[in-house]
Amino acid sequence: YEFVEIAAIVYAQAEGAYTHVFLNTKRKLVISKTLSDIEEMLPATQFQRIHHSTLINLSHVTHFFKTDGGYVVLDNGEKLIVSKSKKEDLLERLGLK
Repeated sequence: YEFVEIAAIVYAQAEGAYTHVFLNTKRKLVISKTLSDIEEMLPATQFQRIHHSTLINLSHVTHFFKTDGGYVVLDNGEKLIVSKSKKEDLLERLGLK
């Protein structure tokens, strides 16, 4: 078992029954739990699902772009697509709506 600070989690992506958790230290953890399981463990006030397979830490978002259907840029430089069904919720959480 490894314990990490919640603030160190930048985002998580699903891959079948596993979840890849990306940390602000450039490390990636592979966890044998679904993204839904991970989402339940993390505080909803700090994390937002932006796609069926992606969960982000809102404190790591630096930009939101409406082009190409919408995507976020995180402070690690990663660009992640926001699904149409999750876009409105994200805009509200970011205070843009």
